[in-house]
Amino acid sequence: MRSEQGVLFGVGSVRVGRPLQSIEPPASEPAPEPDEQQDDFLTGEPLLSEEAFVAPELTPSYERRLRRRQRWLITLGWHPLTRALGRSLRLHPDAVADPSVRKGGPRCGTCAFRQLRGGAKRDYPKCYLDPLRVTRGPATDVPKWWPACTEYKEDPKCRRASPRRR
Repeated sequence: MRSEQGVLFGVGSVRVGRPLQSIEPPASEPAPEPDEQQDDFLTGEPLLSEEAFVAPELTPSYERRLRRRQRWLITLGWHPLTRALGRSLRLHPDAVADPSVRKGGPRCGTCAFRQLRGGAKRDYPKCYLDPLRVTRGPATDVPKWWPACTEYKEDPKCRRASPRRR
């Protein structure tokens, strides 16, 4: 039902709504030109500023930040699992403390404690020296190219001295 006062709904004699208004702008106000700068009518500031067109700074993902921290620990002479375990774990004395060098010296890939843990879609390399090192997160994944720690034990089954990167 409609009336001159507004829209009536079937709720007894209660009237809800306002009278319908025209959608057209009044003829006294000219429409703004597309080239003109439109301002917010409350504050007087431009609606679109230059800041609206600046792309936000992208932050690296958790994985990238984690790998960067781990490379940094290697350059300092610490094993990358140091931060994840919360205890000091130095690099093996014969290990190369340069993350860009992937060959030479003992590596985690030839260690007897490094084993693959089965996951839903793939296997994850973990260090099984003690139960603290086996978690379900990426912080305790042990790539083959990492330099070995002081608790390194060479795996007799491992034939390669310089394993491929995992």
